[in-house]
Amino acid sequence: MNLPAVPVDRKLWSSQGLGGADVRRTFDLARRLKSNALLGEGQPLAGKNLAILRATPAQPEDSVFHSAATALGARVAHVWLGDSIGPTGSALQNVPKMLGRLYDAVDCGNVSAIAASQIESQAGIPVYRGLDTYPATVLADLAALCEQLASGATDTADASMLFIGDATTGRAQSFLQGARQLGFDLHFIDVAADALQDAAGSAAAFIVDATDVERWVLGGPSARVDDAQRSANHRFVLQAVLLITLLAR
Repeated sequence: MNLPAVPVDRKLWSSQGLGGADVRRTFDLARRLKSNALLGEGQPLAGKNLAILRATPAQPEDSVFHSAATALGARVAHVWLGDSIGPTGSALQNVPKMLGRLYDAVDCGNVSAIAASQIESQAGIPVYRGLDTYPATVLADLAALCEQLASGATDTADASMLFIGDATTGRAQSFLQGARQLGFDLHFIDVAADALQDAAGSAAAFIVDATDVERWVLGGPSARVDDAQRSANHRFVLQAVLLITLLAR
């Protein structure tokens, strides 16, 4: 599979922030995956070895990351770091370089932030920090809202969005960074603070109710976004991120 030969900062996907990520490019690739437009490409990640790092010896559970990566042809290993890592992450020693030799990318979602930072700085490969959660789920939510536009395009310039809830959480910050990059006209209500920043936002075409921090409710001009749509988008967005970070030059 040939992706455009443009520079990619692989660190963009290592944390929750989306400020520098190319959201439109990711959406375009995710849409092609979702529409089966890439079925003729075979398995573009064939020969790639990925690892999901674990801080405990618990039995590995299937994850969106695992199933999405293997569907693209990658091999995914679940790696318990064991005694190579202390509680503060200070005992990694040569582990990051070893991971860099063995794998093309690793996901550190289950290890401490300190350990993940050390691995990221020394492994020399793309290092994700819980790609199952951020930023893939954030982008999946944005993609689901964009799909409610008549054309299905991502050009949401001047489309009004009302965000209800705490806009300072990590998930909210990521979501709002992506929404701004897409051109949404944002309005806010902080229910806890009883603060309405812009009454005009109450007539917004798109509504994101984040008052329940664990379960956001998304609505667009035509309907509420259902869980099935979000789950499907999550998989395709995650695959797009993998392809961009592992194949783009």
